[in-house]
Amino acid sequence: MTVFKILEITGALASISAWIMAYFNWQGDDHTKTMIAAFTGIVLAILTIWAHYSKHQKDTSNEKYDILSDILFVMPEPDVKVLGPKKNRNVYTINYPRPFKFLPNLKVECIRGGGKLILFDETKESFKIKVVRPMIPRPFLKKVKVHWIAKGQLIE
Repeated sequence: MTVFKILEITGALASISAWIMAYFNWQGDDHTKTMIAAFTGIVLAILTIWAHYSKHQKDTSNEKYDILSDILFVMPEPDVKVLGPKKNRNVYTINYPRPFKFLPNLKVECIRGGGKLILFDETKESFKIKVVRPMIPRPFLKKVKVHWIAKGQLIE
């Protein structure tokens, strides 16, 4: 069970218990109390059904675009200014499995290992990345996990 699901269930239980406590602590007319409770219950039920079905609907906003993605493990370059001029060590060229018609919408992120990701030389067929990480001793994390997603129209 995910953390989001636990929070969702906890929030629903808190809302229901607050509604019940407000119902039993009402000091006014019984008819008004019943009408407010019924209206609130109907609104909560409609919102619950709407939230449930909107979560399971298919996202059709990207149907006209093709999506390519992959996960890489790359060696980061230490971010040390003492070493002198850098000659683009540890630069990785990633070629798309199929070329795009136009420059794709590319999103690249480090998902494990930390570091700063530098993206450059982006074309319709490939892109280049370089990962720079501060000189912190991490013997158990030598490589950085990078995830990229490219959206656009592929060449037929």
